[in-house]
Amino acid sequence: MNDLPELDIAHGALTDGDRFVLCSDGLTTHVEDREILEHVAGTTPQAACNALVRRALDGGGSDNVTVLVIHCRPKPNMVLAGSTSPEGQG
Repeated sequence: MNDLPELDIAHGALTDGDRFVLCSDGLTTHVEDREILEHVAGTTPQAACNALVRRALDGGGSDNVTVLVIHCRPKPNMVLAGSTSPEGQG
């Protein structure tokens, strides 16, 4: 057993639509990378997590399965000080 986690680290700018998967070896032991990508790219983060956990458990589930999917989206428009918004009109 290794007390230190193994991490894949990449550097770069975030862009709209980027998705990140943080998971335990309970997932990667039972689900191939291409299948993880298919689930993450084709659905919402919550649905991807649910499907991936279910797939890992159906595939043998010999360990704890932890999955977190993060989907980057653009910041919502901000109203600047001194500008008017529809809520303030009327």
